[in-house]
Amino acid sequence: MEIGRKLLLYVLVAVFVMALCAGCSVSLRPYPNPDNPISRVAVLPLHNKTENVTGCEFVRHAFIDLVKAHYYSVMPPGETDQILQDKFGITLGGQLDLSNPGIGAPSPQVMGEALGVDGVFYGTLEEFNHIYLMYYEDRRVEVTFIFINSKTGLTVWEKEAQASNTYSLNRLLNPYAQGLGGMLMSRALGQNPLKEETDEVMRKLGETLPCGPGYVR
Repeated sequence: MEIGRKLLLYVLVAVFVMALCAGCSVSLRPYPNPDNPISRVAVLPLHNKTENVTGCEFVRHAFIDLVKAHYYSVMPPGETDQILQDKFGITLGGQLDLSNPGIGAPSPQVMGEALGVDGVFYGTLEEFNHIYLMYYEDRRVEVTFIFINSKTGLTVWEKEAQASNTYSLNRLLNPYAQGLGGMLMSRALGQNPLKEETDEVMRKLGETLPCGPGYVR
């Protein structure tokens, strides 16, 4: 009888966690870290090193889902962007590049105070490419993220991750419809044309991203 009650409890906990994750592209990490002093965070606009004009937003929103799944409270990106524009005149992620002091980017401490957060994520989109080379389809996503405690200015976490796939178009039943046609359809519908690679990148980032103190959604 006692075993049955324990089994029922485990099932209820599992169902509860699955309900919390409903609609998310990533699963919650097993445990929050109550000792982590960083609770409220902002994911800043990504520095775009590619020629793709939409990739940054696809990756940024996927990363926000990942951060939420790691028990942080994430400032809505629209609110973040509005404050950056109003207070600093910043409209592009490249204006936040801390590796280039000449552009005069605000420090993480100044940024955190303006946004009212404990930590900030800086991101760089290194690659977001979908290229057809004769009979091959080449798909690549590469990013770098840095997590900084905006109270102390110290780097908490830094990670580079990439994912790539190369497919032979000869193996597809209908190369145009399933390949290039599918990519164009995704763009027309406002969907991520490199979702498979973006999801793989998020999985790799999530392997080492430290958990927050307990915020779920």
